[in-house]
Amino acid sequence: MIRGFAIVTMMVLNLLAIVLAEPAPFVLRLIGSLAAPLFIILSGFMVSLTADRHSFSYFVFNKGAWIFSVGILVDIVIWQIYPLMSIQVLYLIGISIPLAYLTCKLKSYQRVATALCILILTPILQKVLGYTYFPTGFYLLSGAPILEVEPQTGIINHWFVDGWFPICPWLAFSIIGVELCESFKRVKPKAFASALLYVGSALMVLGGLSFVFAYPPTFIRNTWSDLFYPPTIQYLALVIGASMLIFRFFIGLENRRLSLPFRPLSTMGQASLAIYVAHLFTISHIITWLSGGWWKMNLGWYLLSYVLLLVVMWAIAKFYSLLGENEKRWVGRVSRGLVLAVLLATVVALVGGYLPPPTGTIHIATGFKF
Repeated sequence: MIRGFAIVTMMVLNLLAIVLAEPAPFVLRLIGSLAAPLFIILSGFMVSLTADRHSFSYFVFNKGAWIFSVGILVDIVIWQIYPLMSIQVLYLIGISIPLAYLTCKLKSYQRVATALCILILTPILQKVLGYTYFPTGFYLLSGAPILEVEPQTGIINHWFVDGWFPICPWLAFSIIGVELCESFKRVKPKAFASALLYVGSALMVLGGLSFVFAYPPTFIRNTWSDLFYPPTIQYLALVIGASMLIFRFFIGLENRRLSLPFRPLSTMGQASLAIYVAHLFTISHIITWLSGGWWKMNLGWYLLSYVLLLVVMWAIAKFYSLLGENEKRWVGRVSRGLVLAVLLATVVALVGGYLPPPTGTIHIATGFKF
């Protein structure tokens, strides 16, 4: 159910960024900003939950590399940009999965210390190395840059500090997910639920108050109105606390009747990666075509579009859930084959000169000159 909840919040934000013509209401920005942290925490949680049944190579190749490859597919097919020049959420999750497995071998205090070090290091790196308004390492497949900004940082900086989902601070969320699962396995359910409630409430109150009394210097990155550009200490405290409370809420749905309204979330959670790709394609290529382009809708049409998108994505997930195990295996094989075919075709197109290389000189450390 938690993964399904992350999906519906994810669609709130991505639809906002692509179709809404007017400034996004703060409440929708806040709801949408919960999606990425929940997905990353859940990825670490699931690694820990299955770590005893698989080896490190499984998490490297079967899980991490697969999700990373889908991230490349999204860049090429949906955004029609050169991949790997910055870091979107699937790249981060693909990298973090095998690293999360390694942290399963650590003691609890070592995991907590590692996550804290990454979180504390984040604002320091932002100040020392710089945090660009927009990571223009993204290039259209035509070879042109999407948006030129000055000063610009380099590809390495994007991956570690100022990309869409850089390693600092987001790797810490995966480690937090591992720690949550290890605690879940180690302590009694009531004690675990109480810890989530108390720690989550404390962090959320502190984070919320810090937004009121020391509002962080954030900005909207072009039209992407998440509250974590850049990810500040205020946001990190708020969203970690909120994520713990969301975990606590869904863990508390022990009453069958109470959990019934949330069953569609479970259905959607079973096909989260497919929904991620499908909803981005639907928004960026179908809804924008129907509405006449990007940023054409008022709030009323946005809400109607969101409801329809939600229904369509649930239908996709429901269809997948009705398949037998053999059919699901075939869907997985075909999906991997398609991703591999797209990746190979892109490489061939680049080598054969059918796609132009990115325009300008690439400076790995210092940015790009055009």
